[in-house]
Formats: sequence, C-alpha cells, structure tokens
Amino acid sequence: MRYKNLVSLLTALCFFVLAVSGVLSFFLDYSRKLATIHTVFGYFFMACVGLHLTNNWPSFKSYTHKKS
Repeated sequence: MRYKNLVSLLTALCFFVLAVSGVLSFFLDYSRKLATIHTVFGYFFMACVGLHLTNNWPSFKSYTHKKS
C-alpha cells in the first residue's frame, strides 16, 4: 500500500513541476535549463503514470464492468 501512495505522490509532484515549468516557459525567454527540467520531468511523469495505472489497474477495471 505504501508503494501506491509513493507513486501517486510522485505523479502529482511531476505534474506540478511540469505545470510550473510550462507556464514559466510560456512567459520567459528561452532557457536551456528550464527546457531540460521540463523535458526530464515530462519523461519521469510518463513513467509515473504508467506505474500508477499498473498499481491501480484492478480498480480501473472494476469501474468499467457492470454488475447486475
């Protein structure tokens, strides 16, 4: 259970960093450092989302099945 919480927290953290770096990239002049941070966290975010889906697949599956 702890692993699920850690993956969910890392996913949220990566999303926050991506959102902030994306907004900063929009308003500021190009910065290689900021672009690198945004790219690295983007890849890390995709990995975290994959782990999150893997951890919660039984829950997602139960949401889509109708029970009669």
